[in-house]
Amino acid sequence: MVWAGLLFFSALSCAGNDGEKDCWAGSRARVVWLQDHGDGRDVLARGNRLKLMGWDSADRRGERTILPDIGPYRKPLISPGGDRIVFSLPDPDRVMVVHWNGKNLRSVAEGVAVDLWRDPATGHEWVYVARDPRPTDSVNERFGQIVRIRLDSPGETEQVWDQTVVGRV
Repeated sequence: MVWAGLLFFSALSCAGNDGEKDCWAGSRARVVWLQDHGDGRDVLARGNRLKLMGWDSADRRGERTILPDIGPYRKPLISPGGDRIVFSLPDPDRVMVVHWNGKNLRSVAEGVAVDLWRDPATGHEWVYVARDPRPTDSVNERFGQIVRIRLDSPGETEQVWDQTVVGRV
């Protein structure tokens, strides 16, 4: 949480950059987050009045809406290639992906997205998905299984973990 805040603060400090040099030594930065469109008290973004938002250091458009609909989005993640956003929807748990421009929204798999990774040997992007939800009295969700699924080939699924219950914040 602190790192995301620092990155966002750094991004804000670069917003007035004159374009002669990039604040990240030539690198592009993208940030994605959930914005509360309810009563303003959903600080953990667990409600159903959220908007998927983004910011790109290279296009000078400032913050923008990725998807126009207000909904129950969960944990947005930027793909390793930086061109797509992966997030989850609850009830039933479903992993979704959309291009940075808000187009090509599609379902990837059942479950909750917890992480993304690009295999350096193949270039394939994988989404790690928590499945088999377990009852809990905590704010943290609990799952009995983690699988990984190729982002561009959802039929390609590999078991990663099922030996103990795992949590996700």
